[in-house]
Amino acid sequence: MLNEQTIAPLNAMKIFGMARGFEVRLNSPQCADLSHADFVGLVMLELSSTRWIDAHRSVLITGPAGIGKSYMACALGNFAARSGYTVLYLRWSRLSETLQQSRGDGSHLKTLARLAKAQVLIIDDFLLTPPIDWERRDLLEIVKDRYQAGATVITSQCPVGDWHPNIGDPTLADAICDRLIHNAYKIELRGDSMRKNLKEGLAANQKNGKGGSLADDTASS
Repeated sequence: MLNEQTIAPLNAMKIFGMARGFEVRLNSPQCADLSHADFVGLVMLELSSTRWIDAHRSVLITGPAGIGKSYMACALGNFAARSGYTVLYLRWSRLSETLQQSRGDGSHLKTLARLAKAQVLIIDDFLLTPPIDWERRDLLEIVKDRYQAGATVITSQCPVGDWHPNIGDPTLADAICDRLIHNAYKIELRGDSMRKNLKEGLAANQKNGKGGSLADDTASS
């Protein structure tokens, strides 16, 4: 079994919360079928090395809000940076703003080149809003430039299977999805929001007379 081999890489990448959660699930009496755990183990063992970066593979992380997608993407980015790779992180909304501004100040090609040059590009919160035509075309340019040339990490609340219709234009969606999904690691996170669980836990502690105020604790999280 790959249980211990899975937990060690998670800790090495400083994804401590996920490591603890994985260990708790494995020790749960309800967790009888570990085939999924073995699958996660194989994926995390691969991602805990730099092979996925050198092979220019995509990592697509999907799941509901608050489940830990951004945390996991940033952990991969930090791991890559500590390993000597150049990493660029942008939320989808900020990427769109940056590209729109570059069109106005004449630095559009330079901006696209910077996105292509990063050895690891992280796009967070992809498809929170449907892209408009120029966003789709710019995204295609980014994906084309990075295909088999750089590693790309994308997080989204939208399941990978729904990316094509949500991108919009079928022709552009075909070209974008084909390059992003081909040879990609697809990680679908499930469960309740960690922020919701944190608030409920803090509220329970407050009710029982433990800890500080809920407002103070959540404001610093």
